[in-house]
Amino acid sequence: MIAWCICQGSGFSRRCATFVGAGSVVAGLLVSFAGAGVFRRLGTAIIPYKPATRLVTSGIYRWTRNPMYLGMALIFVGVAVFFNSLSSLVLLPLVLVTVQTQVIAREEAYLEGTFGAEYVAYKKRVRAWI
Repeated sequence: MIAWCICQGSGFSRRCATFVGAGSVVAGLLVSFAGAGVFRRLGTAIIPYKPATRLVTSGIYRWTRNPMYLGMALIFVGVAVFFNSLSSLVLLPLVLVTVQTQVIAREEAYLEGTFGAEYVAYKKRVRAWI
């Protein structure tokens, strides 16, 4: 999307920021809802502090282990671009590292303890983000 804006010769105009921001937010919502939808369909907890009743590896989870966090990151980028917030974009790597080390690492340790070799094999097969 950014390349489209630059190729149009507009630099990063308001129209371009709206297009890129909205596109990123829509993509983030689709990714997040796809992840949550698989959890719901399979009857396992979406809320991270509730116990997992099964290991989810189908649907969007065939391509990313963390679609809901990926979706949130895309929404974050979209809102930052829409509001022309360079400081938010600069902080995004810090946010992602914090989510990875403080949230995802704990979830993965729990899943490995709960599902053992099945989860380890899944981790080897599917990337954490994309």
